[in-house]
Amino acid sequence: MSDAEKSIQNITAANHRFSRAKAIARACKRWLQQLERPLRAATPQRWKTVVYVCSFSALYVLIINAAVTIWVTAKYEHDNEWIATAYEGRCDVTAAWTRWLHVGINILSSILLSCSNYCMQFLVAPTRAELDLVHSKKKSVEIGVPSVRNLGLVPFKRVALWWLLALSSIPLHFL
Repeated sequence: MSDAEKSIQNITAANHRFSRAKAIARACKRWLQQLERPLRAATPQRWKTVVYVCSFSALYVLIINAAVTIWVTAKYEHDNEWIATAYEGRCDVTAAWTRWLHVGINILSSILLSCSNYCMQFLVAPTRAELDLVHSKKKSVEIGVPSVRNLGLVPFKRVALWWLLALSSIPLHFL
């Protein structure tokens, strides 16, 4: 076999491998598009699921706080000002207990703050209809950021819920 024939044979084999690779790539692309279709359809409802998870997380934190408060009130004697002594003893034991109590309180507070912040962002995010209305008036709106400026654009119910979340989150910053 001559060098020219070998070159042609190598080129033909390379083209065959290349076309096979292209066929595999096309098949993978079709497969990924089929996988992506249900995800696209489910995306608009995903925020509702997250808001439900945040609501249940806040309820869980409330139940934990109420249960611990009731347990501590029932277990330890307190004076008229509701001050009780839970432990008298070694300082290193007391330090360890307070450290872990503060870690628990901070975890619960972080859960509440993150859930509140997430829901507040959705409450001030304009819908497509609100966005079109604002743009038709030649005004701008902030998208993708938690913006107080958008409060004037969304319905009163969402503004009231936003303020409720904001005011309930402020005390957590001071703990």
